Amino acid sequence: MKQGKIVDCEIYGNAQAGIEILTGSSPTVQQCKIRDGNAEGILVRKSGRGVIENCTIFSNALAGVMIKGDAAPTIRKCQIYEGKQEGISIDTSGQGIIEDCHIFRNALAGVRVADKGSNPQIQNCEIYDGQGQGIVIGGNGSGRIWKCQIYGNALAGVEIAQQSPPKLWECQIYSGKSQGILVREGGMGSAEACQIRNNVGAGIEIESKGSFYIENCTIFNIRGSGVIVSKYAEGRLKGCEIYENLHAGVELRAHSHAYIHNCQIKKNECAIFVYHDAQGTIEDSDLTENTLDALQHEDRVSQFKSIFTKNVRIVKSKT
Repeated sequence: MKQGKIVDCEIYGNAQAGIEILTGSSPTVQQCKIRDGNAEGILVRKSGRGVIENCTIFSNALAGVMIKGDAAPTIRKCQIYEGKQEGISIDTSGQGIIEDCHIFRNALAGVRVADKGSNPQIQNCEIYDGQGQGIVIGGNGSGRIWKCQIYGNALAGVEIAQQSPPKLWECQIYSGKSQGILVREGGMGSAEACQIRNNVGAGIEIESKGSFYIENCTIFNIRGSGVIVSKYAEGRLKGCEIYENLHAGVELRAHSHAYIHNCQIKKNECAIFVYHDAQGTIEDSDLTENTLDALQHEDRVSQFKSIFTKNVRIVKSKT
């Protein structure tokens, strides 16, 4: 359909998508219940547009909403839940705006973004209690994620891989069963002014040639280390507060590099834990009030020759 409105309908049990929008069509779908289909709840493709608003989309066999092929709908104030795959899946240059939605209890990721050119804007959403990641971005996909709450997911709150460079800002990522943010396999991007807390894995883990920029974030009450950098990865931290984590504030594993500037890394077991073949630069930072000496090395006798410090407050523990 090209234009028009679908309002207050219940659409269920269909063999194909409950609603399909394509070829430049731009309908408005409001206050509909789209459920128990054998494919996608809503499929938007071939440059489809439209507004999907105040809808309930649940228990579909494929993604609750699939966006692909240069489609760019607006999805607003919807509940998307208990799908047998992703809540929302975006690939092959899918775009669009996802705002003020609740996306929860899906079997895979709450939101999946894949393929070069895919670049949605996700804002003011709650993405939670999924069996996979909250948001997963890979295959050169991108995205702008703003003021979202991402919590209680079985895998990473946000996972970034395969040269994908999304930007997160002012998000809260918490109470997950794995990492808050996982950057792997050459993933890139940044997190700014985010709060990451109470996750079982690292607050942020960067590995496998990933490169990630972390600015003005608070990372605390993590049941591991606040930030882990490993496996030829690079992390850049600026203006962050990293505190009250169970292990290190920042952990530099073998063959990693970190640049830490103007950070407060306090009240952890130690501020920085360094493994062999790790490198780092720490400038204008406060590493006091940790349980152990601020700098720890896995063999306990290293002279930290690979760690450069400048204008850093370090107080040795009394133990």
